[in-house]
Amino acid sequence: MKRILLYIPHSTMQATNYVNIEHEFQLFGNSGNKIFEYALEKILKEHNVYYDCSITLSSDKINSEYDCVIMLFANMFSVNDYWVKEYCYNACKNLTIPIFVISVGIQCTQMRNMEDLINKINEPSKRFIDKVYTTGGEFGLRGEITKIFFNEVYPCNTAEIIGCPSICMNGRDLQLSYNKVLEKNFKVMLHGDARLLRNEYIINNMIKHKTYEFFDQATFFSLLFCNYKGDYERLSQQYPPLALKLIRENRMNFIYDPIMWRKYYIDNNFNFSFGSRIHGSIIALLSGVYSLVYSRDLRTKELCDFYNIPYVLEIPNKNLYDLYLEIDYTKFNQEFKYKYDILHNFLIKHGIIDKNNKTEFIDKNKYQMPIYNNRLNINPIYLSLHISIYWILWKCTFIKPIRRHYKKKYKQLKQIYCI
Repeated sequence: MKRILLYIPHSTMQATNYVNIEHEFQLFGNSGNKIFEYALEKILKEHNVYYDCSITLSSDKINSEYDCVIMLFANMFSVNDYWVKEYCYNACKNLTIPIFVISVGIQCTQMRNMEDLINKINEPSKRFIDKVYTTGGEFGLRGEITKIFFNEVYPCNTAEIIGCPSICMNGRDLQLSYNKVLEKNFKVMLHGDARLLRNEYIINNMIKHKTYEFFDQATFFSLLFCNYKGDYERLSQQYPPLALKLIRENRMNFIYDPIMWRKYYIDNNFNFSFGSRIHGSIIALLSGVYSLVYSRDLRTKELCDFYNIPYVLEIPNKNLYDLYLEIDYTKFNQEFKYKYDILHNFLIKHGIIDKNNKTEFIDKNKYQMPIYNNRLNINPIYLSLHISIYWILWKCTFIKPIRRHYKKKYKQLKQIYCI
């Protein structure tokens, strides 16, 4: 039986210890990475593949005890040349067994920035690609844009576009229903970072619709899990006021285990997802929820293009329900099986899985929902007094510069506490 080393810190098929969430986050990064890695582990388990997970084994041990290494360096080709020049290359420079880099991609905002990216990381990229090919390994690329990058940097490459394991997590039969809900039953999950929650259109939607929620993947998790007792006004200058409001109202979540993330979508009857996190959209699709991606960079765009996931390049000034009615998943449904097979055929072709050795795999690990240490609960009496004091100072002060100062302060506090 083939022995494979999966180059990740430890298996993602174990429940997150939220007491040590910051340590887990340092190991795996945002929760989207966990979906990516979990999905690949699930595929290996479904095909009865023997594998271990580690990033600390010596090269000698890896070379002597394993048949190949799978590396999941999703965004290694970026302007931060440390990844391709140091971290990724050092991880494999002494390996002699085949290295397979799965769903690797570039991190670049627009096509016009591609030339600058190539100029910056051309040589370290060539060195890394050449090392992988020297071992008899191969690259499975995320999408067409990364293939363009590869052709420029290493013209004789044989890399294949395979998409991402994450969307293949639940099998080949993923389909989105053509039935859409009435507006009275419409429930939205947003996902993204601080920029999204500073957008006026998003702010208005979240204030108007109290059932809408926000899923964090990296930006606000420390607020949810810390015991914060500091100056709330100062905190609001660091984070969008809308984020603090959503935390106070129990409308923001951070779930690190993909199984529980998907369960939350299903149990709470969400039917639309919108935001800039591609894996936030993918977990929605895996839950049968329509998703519209706000694509801000090429890594997101190329995955959307590959799987026919609808996306926009700007936040439209439209009612979210209207966007939901407009998006069409016909092409996604028609081509998903074919796109699923591309990834699996790549793994079969390189001997990573055996198409004749497949069984149903059920993850029986006991995952739990997180318990948040902090919901930024502030005494409503304190809130009203704090705001009222500045309102009184504003109305009762007649010196114009001071009056303007108090008026500005009042409006700021009203936004911070009440929006």
